[in-house]
Amino acid sequence: MSAACLCLGERYAADMLEQVRMYLRQTPFQPFQIRISSGDVFRVEHPANAAIVKHTVLVALPEGDEAIMLSALHIVGVSGIEQIAA
Repeated sequence: MSAACLCLGERYAADMLEQVRMYLRQTPFQPFQIRISSGDVFRVEHPANAAIVKHTVLVALPEGDEAIMLSALHIVGVSGIEQIAA
C-alpha cells in the first residue's frame, strides 16, 4: 500500500470521526445515525450512547447492555434523524 493511499485513509477516518464528534457535541443534542460499509445503520439516541476511542466509535445497542465498535474506516456516513411529528 502506498503512503499516499494510507494518508487518504487516515484523512477519511479523521473526517468521519469529526462528523460523529460534531453530532455528539451539538446543543441541544439531536439523535443521529451512523451508516457503515456493510449497509448497517446504528442510531445514537443520546450522547451517552456513543463515544470515540482512538480511531473507533463505540455505540451502545438499544437491545440491552451491549455495544458495537465501529472502525472509522468503515463509516460511510453520519446524518441526523429527522423527527416525525406524531
